Amino acid sequence: KVYWKGAASDNHYDLQDRLQQLYKIGMKDFLGEEVTYISEEEINNAFHLFKNKKDETKRTVLEYFTQLKFYSNNPFAFLDVHNEKLFFQNAVILKEIVQMLQDIKLKSEEEQHQFLGDLFEGFLDQGVKQSEGQFFTPMPIVKFLISSLPLEQVLQNKNAPKVI
Repeated sequence: KVYWKGAASDNHYDLQDRLQQLYKIGMKDFLGEEVTYISEEEINNAFHLFKNKKDETKRTVLEYFTQLKFYSNNPFAFLDVHNEKLFFQNAVILKEIVQMLQDIKLKSEEEQHQFLGDLFEGFLDQGVKQSEGQFFTPMPIVKFLISSLPLEQVLQNKNAPKVI
């Protein structure tokens, strides 16, 4: 689980780093997708392991920058982030969402709850209402729903699914 630990022992960078690490693990475990994530430990190792090999250290660090620059996308960006000010504006939104969700159990074996459905409806209520009974679904929700569908399993299974 990811929690906001409070202002005394947490910061926006560490919170987002923990979320990105969890995202990488989840994408690998559940969707079989590799996600570019470079941990602080890997960066520290680039300097420590190649201490006496200046060119190797430089090559490794440049490779990390290349990966981050060209192969990564921020799945937790609710705003287009392209400077420090926007990072912190987005971080405030992200922190508030984490705080809203951190104590909710999404799955419970004891009781059948509709938390995910209620959560989605809550997001819809916050969305842009187009006309009577119609809502504009925010793109992060659409992307999440599409990425959550087991499309490869459906395509591999010759029997048509009863419900998707």
